Amino acid sequence: MRLLVLHILASLALICSSVVAQESTATLDFNNAPTNLDCGSAWVEETFSLLATNHSQGGCSVGNFDGEIFIGAGQIRVDLSGRVVSQIEVDIIDFCGNGCTSAFLTQNGNTLATLENQLVSEPETLTFDGPELATATDLRIQSFEAAVVQIRITYSEVGPAGPVLEIIPDPAAGPATPNAYVLCWTDSFGTQLERSLDLQIWEIVPAAEISVTGAKASFSVTQTIAHSPVTFGRFFYRLVADDIGIPE
Repeated sequence: MRLLVLHILASLALICSSVVAQESTATLDFNNAPTNLDCGSAWVEETFSLLATNHSQGGCSVGNFDGEIFIGAGQIRVDLSGRVVSQIEVDIIDFCGNGCTSAFLTQNGNTLATLENQLVSEPETLTFDGPELATATDLRIQSFEAAVVQIRITYSEVGPAGPVLEIIPDPAAGPATPNAYVLCWTDSFGTQLERSLDLQIWEIVPAAEISVTGAKASFSVTQTIAHSPVTFGRFFYRLVADDIGIPE
């Protein structure tokens, strides 16, 4: 089943001042981690839910040492659902060899991207900033011997109505192009941009014409908004998205 999110580009009254919700950076420094942290412990840092659990290859030994999470053999999970994430930085110190400590993004249990340590016994930051963040539902960090020092997550909240199509004047256009606009939306729900001249027949806007950066998508258009689409070739635009399921 498909969900119609927003469909008519009708007048200048729809022009919005922002492209997407304002981003924030949450710093997870484990101040709220249980002092007796153990396998199965769950807690919240900066509204993000965390869980200490088994290593994917078996074994679970974790602890809280002066505000750092020590993984002897185990995994730390961070729930990302309900947010649009554009960057994640994980500060670690590995003690078990190259590739022994890894951070990976998953979507409902399916791995989307993985980073492994390249340094041993030295501070290192693993950084995710690719398009896989748009669909990731959790971050997992695992090792057989490592310290997780801090996690930083840059994100914006997802509203209950899902992605919203917005229109702003094209900042790259000069005075000679007064009718240049940019359509903007959050590309995190399998959204598809469609256009129509008559609100009856809709065509998909080719992906090659859409710019995507992380979880943000945009499409440039030049047309006179005040005029009839039939007379002057003005298009109506809408977003269509897959139903959104909230993972456990």
